[in-house]
Amino acid sequence: MLLGIVFNKGQGGLSRPLAGQDFISGLTFYCANGSLPSGWTTANRTVCLYQTQDANTNGILSNYNPNNLLADSNYADATAAISTVAITTKFVTGDIITITCKVPAQLVNTSTNQAYIGAKTITLCTYTILTADSSTTIQGASIAAAINSNTYLTGFSATSATGTISISAPKAYGTSLNGSTTLIGSAPFAVTDSNGSTTGVFTLTQPAAATPGTQSLQAIWYYHISEYFRLQPQGQLYVSFYAVNSAYTFTELTTIQTGTNGIIRQMGVYMGNPSYTHAFTVGDTTAINSEVVANDDGAKMPMSVLYSADMVTTYSSSLSTLPNLNNYNNNKVSIILGQDGAAQGAFLFTTAGYSISCIGAALGATSYANVQEDIGWLAKFNMTNGSELNTPALSNGQLIGAPGVSANYLTAIDSNRYIFLLTYVGNSGVFFNDSHCACTLSSDYAYIENNRVIDKADRGLYASILPQLKGPLLLNDDGTLSDTTIAYITGLAYVPLNAMISAGNLSDAEVTIPTAQLIQQTGSLAINVYLLAIGISRNIEVNIGYVLQLP
Repeated sequence: MLLGIVFNKGQGGLSRPLAGQDFISGLTFYCANGSLPSGWTTANRTVCLYQTQDANTNGILSNYNPNNLLADSNYADATAAISTVAITTKFVTGDIITITCKVPAQLVNTSTNQAYIGAKTITLCTYTILTADSSTTIQGASIAAAINSNTYLTGFSATSATGTISISAPKAYGTSLNGSTTLIGSAPFAVTDSNGSTTGVFTLTQPAAATPGTQSLQAIWYYHISEYFRLQPQGQLYVSFYAVNSAYTFTELTTIQTGTNGIIRQMGVYMGNPSYTHAFTVGDTTAINSEVVANDDGAKMPMSVLYSADMVTTYSSSLSTLPNLNNYNNNKVSIILGQDGAAQGAFLFTTAGYSISCIGAALGATSYANVQEDIGWLAKFNMTNGSELNTPALSNGQLIGAPGVSANYLTAIDSNRYIFLLTYVGNSGVFFNDSHCACTLSSDYAYIENNRVIDKADRGLYASILPQLKGPLLLNDDGTLSDTTIAYITGLAYVPLNAMISAGNLSDAEVTIPTAQLIQQTGSLAINVYLLAIGISRNIEVNIGYVLQLP
């Protein structure tokens, strides 16, 4: 056995390799469309980022404009939706031509005071036909100029040729103007003549039939990278890109982990593509778990995986039929079901048409957490900065607290062991419901922190004990291990364990080595390690009432 040391993880008794590396993370996008950012190549699909700006340096929105979120440079790889207005018979002098478009926008429900991404109608231009507008060509040019005079307000621009006006929407609006969603509808553009002339004749063609818009993948990548660093400013993030597959085995995760010498502690996996939206399937969690357990944990490179895929395709109206993860044994995988409901994440969701999730933020929180900490801990992990994630939603677009998203509904999703965002009465902020893994609640490894703690112990023990592999062991006269040998080996094992206890990763630990091992026959040394985990107060019950006198 070339690896030499095997860790058999116990079940039923939950009673940084060095500290400081627990924050190192990976983020894998299965949505490359053949055009990788400049910092990545097919021969080098993984790049380490130390801050959000490193994404720009490596070609993800290299001309990012933080002062104008609708700027085309923030959606560089998108295609603008284009509508056309063909004037076939000229308008008459005095006709007032108004062109409007229905677009995504942040709105507030006045009855609940809850922000969300809805739709509003904006005016692109209001132009009065002049005497000088003597032909359809001139009229088209004049209307286009009127649209362009408002570009600084609307983001829309126009060109005109022989009486046909082409109106380009900001790339930011992605697919939302294509008529495929009920939010905007099939006819976002409208042209009216408020003077009521029956002389002018025009044909309006919507983007679905003219030039449909496409969403920006780079904007989605940038969003998750920036959310990671928002939650973990001192993080180290290995970002990888892989093309979509017809059948996922997730061997790429091992390729990444091996290429980084096993340094990644937690990996985010995001599934999405403009031509192939990968719908969530519980089979993915099984495939990921099998890959990680066999080829990463098994190769002394353990890590936990956070996973998100599209929930709109199958679960657009309700998540009540999601598979119950208690029926699976995929403890190395957690499914992120949360999403922003009113800020940039919600805007990307609306303009892409599929789940964005909050996997970048979830990965950042996990990276920021000490290995023993639940990312749902209210005192430490407020996920909103007052804007992003301030309105929690599920990744099928349902807002937390909206009609149909009752407490019982969320309790059922939580009981099925998915991770999402929520709020608590009387406590400001937005928090994760818990740190569930895709496995039964009775598992010793049912939560992310359970896996991170034992993975850290595995790495530390391996590094501490490995130098003794094939080393001499002093025996007693009867062939059993001597007290000196036992004391030395247990001392080595306690080095990383005591460091974890001092760091608060463990409550306590014990190492024992059975004396009556016949090493000369078996050539194998058995060491028993018992870990006493840190407790987590997942529920707090307070008994309160009046008494005649205090106890």
